[in-house]
Parts: sequence; C-alpha cells; structure tokens
Amino acid sequence: MTAADLARRVRITTVAEALGLGVRGRRCRAVWRGGEGLSVSLDDARGAWYDFVAGEGGGVLDLVGRVLGCSRADSARWLADWRGVTLDGAPADIGERREMARRRARDAADADAADYWRLGYLVHLDALLARAKERLAEYLAQDADPPDVLTGPLAAATRIRARLADARGAELLRLYREYVAVDPVWTRGYVADGRADLAHASALAVGLVRVMAEAERRARQCAA
Repeated sequence: MTAADLARRVRITTVAEALGLGVRGRRCRAVWRGGEGLSVSLDDARGAWYDFVAGEGGGVLDLVGRVLGCSRADSARWLADWRGVTLDGAPADIGERREMARRRARDAADADAADYWRLGYLVHLDALLARAKERLAEYLAQDADPPDVLTGPLAAATRIRARLADARGAELLRLYREYVAVDPVWTRGYVADGRADLAHASALAVGLVRVMAEAERRARQCAA
C-alpha cells in the first residue's frame, strides 16, 4: 500500500479527530497557527481540508504534516502507524515491527507525560493569572494605568492557557514535545507537579467518599 492509497482509505474528519483538532461536524480549528475558531472545512468525499482564514488547504497527508510540523514522508509514517499498517502492504519484518513498537511506546509515554504536564502547567498558569489580576485590580482601583510589564505577560498567559486547555491528542503531544525541546527540566517539572496534583485530588476524593459513607452509616443508626 502506498501513502496515497492509505490517505484515500481514511476519513479526513477521523484523522483530524486523532490529531486533536476539535472537530465539530465538518469543521475544525487551525491549531498549527493558534486558530481558535472553526475556520477549517473538512471534506471526507475528497479527502481534503481548507483553511478559510489562511486561504490554504490540501489533503490528508498535508493536514498531518501541518499539525505535526513534519515532512510528507513522516506524515505517511505517522498515518501508517496510526492505522497499524505498513506502507507497502506486506507484513512487517522483525526490524519494522520493533521500530513501530518503539515509536508507539515512545508516543504512549510522551502522551501520558503530556497529560500530566498539561495539568501541572494549567495549575501554575491559573495561580499566575490570579496574582496578575489582583495586581491589575489594584491599579484600576487607583484609576492608574497598569504597566506593560503586567498587562503584556497577563495577555500572553491568558492566550497560552486557552490554547493548552483546548489541546488534545496529537496537538497536545506536539505542544509537549515543543516545550521539552526548549527546556526539558522545566517542562518535566510540571509533569511531576501534575502527577502530584492528581494524586492529591484522588486522595481528597477517597477521603470525601469515606466521610460520606460514615455519615450515611450514622444516619442509618440514628434512624434504627
């Protein structure tokens, strides 16, 4: 099976969903340029997409390449891995199976880390935004113009949070890997924070369940 054959056998809307593009009907977001609206149309019959804001489009492989920032060959490999096939249609040899397994294991590990990173980073951004808004309110209460050193980062953090909150699937994985490439220590620190936040939330949930169960038990005793 060639890359073109594979691209013709998949629905572009399904590919867009796998890439985390926030598909709604036959529309999705242009996450590769930070687009927030559903400006991209998806045509399953033609296997094509078109971004009405940027005035550009293409086929399935073009969409994968645009989202993941990779070459057409790498887009074909991603699509083949996603579908669990080899591009020539023949059974994979031992080397190909090992390489495919290695890539899938790496993707699974990074996807797991990306979920924790997203949680940890969102908690950090929410705390940062809360402090910045308090400072902004102080300036406004004094009828004073807030400095650019406050409003600039506040606007940037708000945009980053909105993008991160909506990121899913391949888009979240791509963002995570971009941040790891820039600062791996800082990024993986938020992965650890995310794990800790989730563990803390789970512990609180377990504690709440126990308290409710005890309250119910006592209520039954009182009613008896």
